[in-house]
Amino acid sequence: MTRVALVLLDYLPAKGPGILTNYLRISGYEAELFFALDKDFLFKLTDFAPNLLGLSLTSGKVDSGVRLADWAKSLFQGLYIVAGGPHPTFVPEIVCNSKIDFVVRGEGEISLVELCKAISQGRTTFEDIPNLAWRDSKNNLHLEKLADPIQDLDTLPFPDWKPYFAKPKLAAFYRQGFSTMTGRGCPYQCTYCYNYHLRNLYGKRRLIRSRSVENVMEEINEAREQYDVLSIRYDDDDLCMNAEYLEKFTDASVKHKGLPFSCNAFPSNVNEKNAELLKKAGCFLVSIGLESGDPIIREYVLGRKISDEQILYAARCLYKHGIKVETYSMFGIPGENMEKALATWRLNKKISPSFTPTSIFQPYPGTIVYERLKNADLLAEANEKFVDSYFQETVIRDPAMKNLLAIQKLLQALLWLRIPEWLGKAFISLGDNFMYRFIFWGFYFAGQVVSKKLSLKNSIWFAWISRPKKWKAPL
Repeated sequence: MTRVALVLLDYLPAKGPGILTNYLRISGYEAELFFALDKDFLFKLTDFAPNLLGLSLTSGKVDSGVRLADWAKSLFQGLYIVAGGPHPTFVPEIVCNSKIDFVVRGEGEISLVELCKAISQGRTTFEDIPNLAWRDSKNNLHLEKLADPIQDLDTLPFPDWKPYFAKPKLAAFYRQGFSTMTGRGCPYQCTYCYNYHLRNLYGKRRLIRSRSVENVMEEINEAREQYDVLSIRYDDDDLCMNAEYLEKFTDASVKHKGLPFSCNAFPSNVNEKNAELLKKAGCFLVSIGLESGDPIIREYVLGRKISDEQILYAARCLYKHGIKVETYSMFGIPGENMEKALATWRLNKKISPSFTPTSIFQPYPGTIVYERLKNADLLAEANEKFVDSYFQETVIRDPAMKNLLAIQKLLQALLWLRIPEWLGKAFISLGDNFMYRFIFWGFYFAGQVVSKKLSLKNSIWFAWISRPKKWKAPL
């Protein structure tokens, strides 16, 4: 019988591996979630003795994932390693230059069960396992066909959250910010997101799917009963995407006395009616992607065809119904100069958001902008080397980046302290430095408290314990 260890490289809530764990269990296999950063990780993994180890890898986690695969292979004889997630989906060649044996491209539920079956049968080749990429004995890469995405999401189990809430020092954080999704798939074509190429990968097959509102409420009620959850974060790309679904969701939330929640929404889908529905359903915060205050950068570089007025109108609708607004803003975008960066500051001033977590633009494989930068030889790192945190640094070569990183670090302080532009420019001209990074994190934690109803103590502790770092093998 195949025993599957799904290993997480940080403590961020991971719905995918949690669903896979329970999906494997109901399919008859032993499966457990492990945290690679736990001090007793080695002992727990040794006691479980897996013969298949699964990793979910973003581009920033690839280096740590490869390290862990090398270590695990040396420790457990006959162990297979399978990787899924955004990076392996678009760079399946990772199986030919690492100790990782398999890659699952796209959704992993069906693929992982079929892989477990094949390993249990002692197979040495893995043809016809959907979504699988694997290498043969001659190190040749095989890409199997993609299965149709699971259409009835209600057939999937809820994620396994027990390992998260079993951690006394982290449980309070998860309780305040329990996360889930009402569906899968995104219709937008942002150049910095992998969703565009994911749709190309699957062709005309239907990727945008929703769970029934009853299924969503059942999960929330279960989390409330088992873990005393206080609020919810809906991580869907756009909770306002389907107006009919939003009405049903609101009715169900009222009926079940749903918990207060925050969510994401695309600005053009926020109007008076949707804002009213969100408020009625219990929404206290909506995050909208402003990204850049320059309309040309937004449309032609980022692929977000939306005007300043649409963004401002969305904010006004939300404020009218007593909902806070959080804006996502990025700096270091290709083609951005200081004047365009200042436009992001100015647009945020007009909106006056409760919080604007400012990130640094990152080009990831599977995105349009990555290919553009790679072809222009503007990337400072090789294909497998990427920044783990999009709050700290960048791999883009650009002389103007030092000042762009300075405004990224200072924006929240500039907004809250209402610093005049002439003075802000003077601070920015000094460039990114240690003090600005200290200021950034101070205002970041304050923003989490003000906007998301998180405890300052819990937020700081969680950020510290899950801070980006390269995984090292236990002694």
